[in-house]
Order: sequence, then C-alpha cells, then structure tokens
Amino acid sequence: MTPHRSRGRGTPFLDRRWHGVRIYRAAGTHDVDVVRAIDRALTDLKRSDDVGLSTRLAIWGELAAGDLPPLRFLEQVRRFGLAGLRAGATRQDLKATIAHWFAVGPTSRQGRPLAASTIASYRIHLEQHVLTRAAGATVEELPAVVRRIRDEASPGTAYVVRNAALAFVRWLAGRHSELWRQVADVTPPAVAQHERVGLPLAEAREKAVELGLDGAAWWTLCTTGMRVKREYLANVWTVGEGHIEIRESKTSAGRRLIPLLATPVRWPMSYTPLAQRLQKVGLMAHIARYTYDHWLQEAGIPPARVKLYMGHQLSGLALYGRHEVLSYIPGDRARLIEFIGPAPSLLRAVRP
Repeated sequence: MTPHRSRGRGTPFLDRRWHGVRIYRAAGTHDVDVVRAIDRALTDLKRSDDVGLSTRLAIWGELAAGDLPPLRFLEQVRRFGLAGLRAGATRQDLKATIAHWFAVGPTSRQGRPLAASTIASYRIHLEQHVLTRAAGATVEELPAVVRRIRDEASPGTAYVVRNAALAFVRWLAGRHSELWRQVADVTPPAVAQHERVGLPLAEAREKAVELGLDGAAWWTLCTTGMRVKREYLANVWTVGEGHIEIRESKTSAGRRLIPLLATPVRWPMSYTPLAQRLQKVGLMAHIARYTYDHWLQEAGIPPARVKLYMGHQLSGLALYGRHEVLSYIPGDRARLIEFIGPAPSLLRAVRP
C-alpha cells in the first residue's frame, strides 16, 4: 500500500504488510519525497537478495514495533546500503560491537579515516574506562556508562570517552538515532584551561633528577615537544640522523621533523602510570610541551620555525618545504644543545 495521511491530516503514515507483520507508523516527516523514499526502501528490503531473510524480517519487526523509526531506517539504508543494515543494533554486545568498529576502521563524519593517534586514544579510553565498567553490557547501556564516567573520572578522561562514544554510535546507528541523542545529552565536563607556561631550564632539570629513571620520559617530552598521547605514547615517531620524524598526527602540520637534542626514551606503559608519577613531583605531562616551546624561544629559534617544530599550522611566506627544514635543523640543533646542555646524568636519555 502507498503512504497515506491519518484521517486526511497530520504526518503521513506508512501502511505495509509482509509475512503477516503490519507496519503502521507515522513516517516522521511531512516531506512527500522522503516518505516515498522510505516506501521504496521497504519494497527493496522485501525483495533484496543481499540480506538474509531472518535479518530482513527482524528489521521489519523493529519497524512495526516502533523500535526502529522510519527516518533512521532510511538513513541506514542510504549510509550502509541494504547489505549493511543491522537488526537490533542497540541489543548487541557492547564489547564485541566496539571490537568490530575498530576492525572496520573508525572514520570522521565526512567518511575519512581517523588519525592513528585518535584511534589509539579512543581504543585506550573505551577499553580502560567503558568496558571495565560495562562487563556483559549491551550497546543500549552505553549512555549510562558514559554518564557514570563523567561523574567519576577526571574531566579530560570523561571528555575523550564521550567523543569516542559519539563516534562509535554515529557509525553504528547514525546521528539521528535515539542512542546518539542519549550519549550527546551527557553534558561534557568542564576541562580546565591550564596556563600555557613552560618551566625554566633549571627547574625542569631538577624535576628530571627527582624523578630518577622515570625522568627519562619527562626529559624526552621536554626536548621534543611531542603531544603526550597522540604522538609520544602512540609511538608514531622515529629517530633519524640528527632529527626526529613525527610520522602521524591529526593535522598535516603535526607531521614534522624536529631537532634531536637528547636520545629519546620510549615509555613502556600507558598514559595513567606516567601521569601519576609526574604528579608525585608536582608536574602534569602537558607542561613538557609548553616547556619545549619556551626553550625554543629562549634559544633564539625564529618564530616561524618555533611553530613548525611545535606542529602548529603555518601560512603564506612562513611555509617551509621538507628539504628546507632539513637544511635548518643542524644549526637549530647546535643552538638548542648549547642552550640546554647535557641531559641530567641520572637519566638514560643522554646528550647525543
């Protein structure tokens, strides 16, 4: 049957029957073209050979029961095709569905793959904070878990968890789904805006000595300016001849070459142990990046190259090509090593 209005007014209704199950639901829109598109999608669902009969019947049943709104159904068909429809999405096991999402490859709203550092951050936060609190949970329980993390965890952790959950739900059910709205309605925590001031050289050196061998990671961060989670801990950097190459970042400017000032040390654990050990001596990990910025300026590095080594976006005449940067690195490296001096003697990181 074709869509019709209930009693000649109001939202058009869909009235379809298949295998004894009747869909009699408001289309959710007054746009006739959209209603017709939903109707055609229902016809395609009945006739499709790309989807198993059990799945098609399950989706039909969800539409009939009101569990799957017609507009969301149409959005899923347009985004994934009939072969990509998922029956009972919110009743799926949360852990297995998140694992499948990572296996498929998270993407942005525009369909572009997310940066490797972003995926790594999402994976860590979902595994360490969501799945540990939601053993055996289904997808429909995700909003409650996100809300619980918002109330229990630090603002920074809660903020990343919410973003990761929204990206996951967007892939699974779409931005117009009830599940996405429930996660989006979890008010994001207020993240403190830290003062962007680096430490003087003498104070940073004292902290490194106080940390002992753990200070190697601190000194590596101070002498590279890498973003802690997305670059340093994600291990997206390699050491070259007199420089370090950061291969992956969220922006093109983040993929950069920087002078090698001390032998860098990789941190073998996750972010939390590093943050905890730094906090014991009154430090926060992100301060190392501001410290690097401060040292670059104190050593007399030109402002344009300070931005370049920090991974900030440049424009106009300030742009450098890769080969131009390599030609400047030896001189900048010598100037910085002279300013910073040798690494603290107790550290594994030593002056090259």
